Amino acid sequence: MTKNEKMRGLLRFRPATDGGDRATASHWQKSRITYCDESRRVSRERSTSNPIGENGDGMPHLIIETTESSSQVVAHDALAKTLHLVARSIDLFPPDAIRTRLHVAHRAVIGNGDEDAISVHVIVRIARGWTTVARRNACERLVGALHHLFDRASEERPVALSVEIAELDPEIRVQWHNLRERAACRSGTALDV
Repeated sequence: MTKNEKMRGLLRFRPATDGGDRATASHWQKSRITYCDESRRVSRERSTSNPIGENGDGMPHLIIETTESSSQVVAHDALAKTLHLVARSIDLFPPDAIRTRLHVAHRAVIGNGDEDAISVHVIVRIARGWTTVARRNACERLVGALHHLFDRASEERPVALSVEIAELDPEIRVQWHNLRERAACRSGTALDV
């Protein structure tokens, strides 16, 4: 048993191998997953042929693109955390699978070139299957949060805020994550396996 296997509370991914150390392509279709606590150790075979799922399983990803100037109004960490919390409150999204990341554009030209201009664009990548109304409501909630954060700044400088939702094609996407399993381990709840 390796050192990592002895660690309590750790979820380990053991891909199928070709006999050596290298994982084979088939490990994406079937993987052996071991859950947390050694005293409650549970294993199962998991099929991941459709890792995203038509109902939004495993999504969304919030990708925030912003200018450096936005940090003069809201710290970038606070911006990412606020949008993440808003996304968690949207019924459309499974809260334990949301992933939020923020990218700062160190070089950006907005509108007439005003260096104080602020731009925040959020791309929400989701699985297929959500209605137009549900997607529109999610966009409005997120842009509403942005507007609340930058409302005062818009009185003094140009501000551009936008949110778009992009649906992913599960046929051309492969993923693996243990976010739900780790959340269950932290909360002490059992998983249906």
